Formats: sequence, C-alpha cells, structure tokens
Amino acid sequence: MSKQTIILTDQNNMERAHDRGTEIQKGGGNCVILCLEEENDLEKKLSLQPLGAQIVIFAETAFIQNLRQLALRVGFKQRDINVIPREEGPMSAFCSQCHHIQSLTKKEFACENCHQTIEASDHFSAYHQAYLAYPVFTQKR
Repeated sequence: MSKQTIILTDQNNMERAHDRGTEIQKGGGNCVILCLEEENDLEKKLSLQPLGAQIVIFAETAFIQNLRQLALRVGFKQRDINVIPREEGPMSAFCSQCHHIQSLTKKEFACENCHQTIEASDHFSAYHQAYLAYPVFTQKR
C-alpha cells in the first residue's frame, strides 16, 4: 500500500498543488489536496487523515507557518512535513554563521552581516522562512 500524501495549499498555489497531486497519482500514490480558503474546517479534515502521511505545503510565505503549526497540532511530526516555498518574488537566505537573514541575490554571495562567503542550499527552513546558507571554503593555492 502506498503512503498517503496530503497537500496543504492556498488559492494562489492551487495550480502547483494540482500539478504535484497529478505527479503523485501517476506514480501510483494516493493524494488529497486541502485548500486553506476552500475548506470550512481545515483542522478537522486534516485530523481525519492518516497519521504518518506525508504533508506537502505549497503556500504563500504568510500562510506557511500557520499550515505547518496546524499539521503539528493535529498530530503530524515535523519529519512528515515538507514545505515547498513559492519561487516567485524575493527569496531569503539564512546565514548559518551569524544567523542573519537577507535577500538571496545569487547562489553564492557574501553575508551582509558577517561578510562570510556563503552559498544557499536547496534546504528551505519553514521556521526562518529562508533557504539555509552555508560557508564556502576555498583552498588557497
């Protein structure tokens, strides 16, 4: 039996959510899409989903943390929740050295605060609403 995937989304990301749902179903998986604006009692509907299901959140930045907290409140674990941020608009990077959050200008750049050369990873932190950025160490020749 394949694992259930629950997609939590808002109206602005509904197309992305449907595209992902179609991919999951074509791969033989089970998928439920719950939309923030369309569901009367989102918490109740989410609580009726099987625990251990994979949660995928496609939402505007303002809603991500609320949807994540909702999933945690009804019993899902952090490891079951994946956040896929909207790729349009300004992106943020979280410096792993000084914890400064700044606009992501390119993949590798100098932190505005500590001036360490850092590189943005593919890991998005729902807590910081930013991509984690790690130091780039270059060898001197």
